[in-house]
Amino acid sequence: MIKVYVDWGVMSQIKQGYHPELLKLLKRKNQLYVIYSTSHISDILVSDTGEDDQNTRINNDLAFISELTDNWCVHNSEKDIVIQQRDPHELFADRANERDEYGDEGPLAYALKLLEPGSAAHNALQSYLSSPLPDTIASGYVDPHSAAGMEQHYPGLAENPTMGNLMKTSWIQNKKLEQSDAYKGLREMVQKGMGINKDKMFAKVQPFAEIDRQYASIKELTGFDIYNILRNDNSPSWFQDISHNYLLLDMHGYQQDKVRFDAKNKDTMRNTMDDGFHAAFASTCEFYVTNDTRSANKAREVYQKLNVNTKIYSPAEFVDYGNNSLVFDDPRKHLNLWYQILKSPKYIESIIEDATWRTYFTEFYFFDYFNKIFVVYAPENTVPLILLSKEKPTNYRFTTKKDIAAIIDKLNIAFEAKGENFIDTSQLSEETKCNWTYQGNTFRLQLLNGYLQLYMDPSEKTSTAEPQSDDPRMR
Repeated sequence: MIKVYVDWGVMSQIKQGYHPELLKLLKRKNQLYVIYSTSHISDILVSDTGEDDQNTRINNDLAFISELTDNWCVHNSEKDIVIQQRDPHELFADRANERDEYGDEGPLAYALKLLEPGSAAHNALQSYLSSPLPDTIASGYVDPHSAAGMEQHYPGLAENPTMGNLMKTSWIQNKKLEQSDAYKGLREMVQKGMGINKDKMFAKVQPFAEIDRQYASIKELTGFDIYNILRNDNSPSWFQDISHNYLLLDMHGYQQDKVRFDAKNKDTMRNTMDDGFHAAFASTCEFYVTNDTRSANKAREVYQKLNVNTKIYSPAEFVDYGNNSLVFDDPRKHLNLWYQILKSPKYIESIIEDATWRTYFTEFYFFDYFNKIFVVYAPENTVPLILLSKEKPTNYRFTTKKDIAAIIDKLNIAFEAKGENFIDTSQLSEETKCNWTYQGNTFRLQLLNGYLQLYMDPSEKTSTAEPQSDDPRMR
């Protein structure tokens, strides 16, 4: 199955009746499934005022997400990112409760209140919150100039230099950035200090190279590693790499977001941070659909820097892709297109352990899963081994039971399986052997090291369908 991550901006427009062709594609649930994330919940939470009309609208938004995605959610779970079915209403309630109960003390102080006094966990957390600041932070108060900056960003920390007070002041400052236009001033201060012309930087080619050049030109910043400063243990390193690099681009002026906080607008640092999280979550999927041009441009730069293979499309671009590559819902046509690719001269050839490997990459997903073909010519074999494989999303390497069952159902149709040749997906187990015989060939579906692959072991009498046309989808 093909995973598509659609940001809340596009989802909201679909709910209002826009992008009907996109909605039609997203409803092809036998080919793909739409993913939402906890960042969608954050986007909706911003508008929560507790008023009755707002509650009705929010419940309708959450119900729409649930219907569109079948509750498939990508989220953080114990320092890992997982895709599971989660009811968005429950996630929203959890986030709303956290927001209300954390108050001005922050999550760690709130957690301390929940622990039984005198328990090992309570004592350990209390000890951590009471511990002094590490030297790397305390040293900021030695120099008068840096001490002034510390007081500005962490007011009151000098009087009580403990980890608990650092967590509290950081929490208060983060809330200020999220609930006001304070981020605008912070961003201007960074750009001024770095000597960045925001007008030139906005559409800069290779913005990361320019940012690195700016830092290298300032002697006082020699050896400064902003990524290490931002690093934490709350999520995988790859997730932080994407979200931090995204924020870094905006902070330094590349495609920077508008910051407005008034009666009509609530555009704060929270929006930019959540867009960075959207980009990170989307890297678990094949496609990321957004109509936010600035966000898409920042995400593309980050993906290019970090070698993320998720494709970023606008709604119109994804519709165009879908109309060309998702129109084949008959698995037998997928099989014919597979045979057609094998006749193409467009492949990459390499030698591995005396065997010649030909690799074909396609924009088309065979059986709505595979997008890579290997043809292996080994010296000891008179005919090649042919297999379908998948270039998985960079940050999601798992294969779900949903994927396996959907592929088997389609292969049953493609191979016209009957009797013993038919595999019942309702009875799947680890012992199930997924083998088919079709047109003189044996096909094997095998899960190896997390990679699902379809092997074709052709005989000397291999029969393949002639290509119907020079199909542009296969170029």
